[in-house]
Amino acid sequence: MNVLAQTVAGALYPSGAASKASPSVAGPVVSIYPGWPDAQQLDIDLPKGIVHVNVYPWKQDRNTTRYMKTWQDQVLPAPTITMAVNGVTVTLGGTVGVGQNLAILANGLAWVYQTVQGDSLTSAAAALAALINQNLPGTSASGAVITLPATARILAARVGGSGTGAMDIRNQERIMMVGIWAGKPAARDAVAKVIDPAISANSFLVMPDSFAARIIYHGSLFNDSEQKMGIYRRDLLYSVDYATTITTQTWEVVVVELDITPNMGGAGNTPGVTVYE
Repeated sequence: MNVLAQTVAGALYPSGAASKASPSVAGPVVSIYPGWPDAQQLDIDLPKGIVHVNVYPWKQDRNTTRYMKTWQDQVLPAPTITMAVNGVTVTLGGTVGVGQNLAILANGLAWVYQTVQGDSLTSAAAALAALINQNLPGTSASGAVITLPATARILAARVGGSGTGAMDIRNQERIMMVGIWAGKPAARDAVAKVIDPAISANSFLVMPDSFAARIIYHGSLFNDSEQKMGIYRRDLLYSVDYATTITTQTWEVVVVELDITPNMGGAGNTPGVTVYE
């Protein structure tokens, strides 16, 4: 309802939000909203030449689920922290953001620190250096610079950000009604001539969860039965197939752990090897 109302508003008022104080590109002033019109407000507005356009679900929806439930990246902001390697030192730069994973791989090991609220480059460097020092004694931090022992061989320093993932758990198709309520047939027709092409030009609507909703023209109904009360109505009907989704927090991978067990042809218990990449 909201997305269709926004589409209608964009067509009738391309330079800004709809307002009862300004004429639309169709000519009449138009009030646009999701939901059903208020009868008293119609009695006030229609004699003044103000047209109402409402968006409302028509009849019952039906289940159209046909996709596997898989997580997809929805929002994945770029990390705001940088890490630069020079010999046995790693220098942190940029600005600190909460929930960013800082990883250093050296001497076949890996350490990861996730930033928290209140962290600075200095505190993040100190926390990561403390983790490394548990395995490589002599590791220290000075300001935003981490220094490993001279025997260290740094393979990589990486930063991974956090974002949002979404999963389509159900699909449904519903007929959506875009109702046009006017005090005169000409005003109704003028508004319809702008709205219908603007909506029909879209094969898909982008929903707030970033998923696309398939939209197809379904039909149109005229209703002049209330003309004695000064109401001329037309309902534009569109079939909209959209998803119900859930979201979760996601993180970029900064370290991959591989547990390798050699195949020695049945020679007995052979110790495995853990490799970090």
